[in-house]
Amino acid sequence: SLGANIAGMANPVLHHAVRGKEQLKKFFEEVAFQLRAAMFLTGSRDVKTLRHAPLVISGKLKDWLESRGLTLSVYESIRKGA
Repeated sequence: SLGANIAGMANPVLHHAVRGKEQLKKFFEEVAFQLRAAMFLTGSRDVKTLRHAPLVISGKLKDWLESRGLTLSVYESIRKGA
């Protein structure tokens, strides 16, 4: 599963890497900040706990998922690797 998670980061990492070392550093700092914010807001102590935090999806994203046959319960199953 780690390989799939890392592969999902390949495009944005390469996008910033071609712009130079400083841009890549800023990108990773932003990713780290967003992870810390998500962990704080969900009460997660680490990324593993964050992965199991309940999702709240509403509005246009919920509509988009449902139009493709992905209900929240289906998405939760995929997310947790079931």
